[in-house]
Amino acid sequence: LVLLDNMLDGQVSARFSVPIIRQANRDTPIVIISNNIDVDYLKDPAAIGVDAVVDKADLGTFLEGILAKYNANVDSLQHA
Repeated sequence: LVLLDNMLDGQVSARFSVPIIRQANRDTPIVIISNNIDVDYLKDPAAIGVDAVVDKADLGTFLEGILAKYNANVDSLQHA
């Protein structure tokens, strides 16, 4: 999982950095985190090649959800 801040160095946005990261990590999920998810290009995650866009204020909840899914998968594999 790659968590990528939308704005790097104050000027470089996800529109620039996602294609570079995607090329190096084709199968790795990419999630953009931003304090402003209302920017037009963040409204359609698939259009910029990411799996999700998450508001920084909701990042903890988002990660808890991922961890819960991971733990459920581990539990199911252990009991298989």
